[in-house]
Amino acid sequence: MLEVPCSVLQSRFISRVFFQKMSNNKNVSMLKVQYNAVYYSDDLYDHFNIVMPDTIRRSKTKRKAEFLAGRLSASYHLFKRFGINESVGIHEDRSPIWPLEILGSISHTNDKAICLLSAVKDSTLLGVDIENIMSIETVNDIKGLVVFSEEEKEFISSGFNLIELTSLLFSAKESLFKALYPKVKSFFDFSSANAIRVNSIDKIITLELTVDLCSEYIKGDLFICHYSMNSRHVITYIYEEKL
Repeated sequence: MLEVPCSVLQSRFISRVFFQKMSNNKNVSMLKVQYNAVYYSDDLYDHFNIVMPDTIRRSKTKRKAEFLAGRLSASYHLFKRFGINESVGIHEDRSPIWPLEILGSISHTNDKAICLLSAVKDSTLLGVDIENIMSIETVNDIKGLVVFSEEEKEFISSGFNLIELTSLLFSAKESLFKALYPKVKSFFDFSSANAIRVNSIDKIITLELTVDLCSEYIKGDLFICHYSMNSRHVITYIYEEKL
């Protein structure tokens, strides 16, 4: 990713901003910010002209900082990419409210926030997720809900260890959920899709639906999930170009 000047977001809260257009689809772009929650205060919402929803106002400081970082990544991305100068709201189901002509997705960790964007005219699906690499304790707690036997075999045979494959599969399935939820309008769990192939050279995971989610997305449908991973975090994203 290309680091860009972050004077628009100047504060101790935001330390760095990165932007890139996807090499395999120039209509999709990603913007990531690094932030430091130590420097968070409620006044930053007014400073950055971001609306703090009532549900967030009642939250703990950690959640307020995460939400602000996510909305800043979205607002700055909208302005940089499309010249749109507005805050991204929140629906009752907690999903973002995007401008009508924009398709977007937001994710965050305790020190990073990321936003994926495309124009509605160019894409039909968009989902992004960023996760810290899990501890072995977290892996032991959630592996049974996220990773299934054939998936584990596929990833182990491709050289991933247990921590890597669990972190990666959790993130990939989160990206799929974020991509499909605006269409499906209902929640579905990790068992609703299986990773049937992983290509560690091109960094691609192929996900297959195991259930019918709606008339448009049914059992057997395939989705390509792109990923990047280092020792600290994993990023996954899914998009579908409009034909």
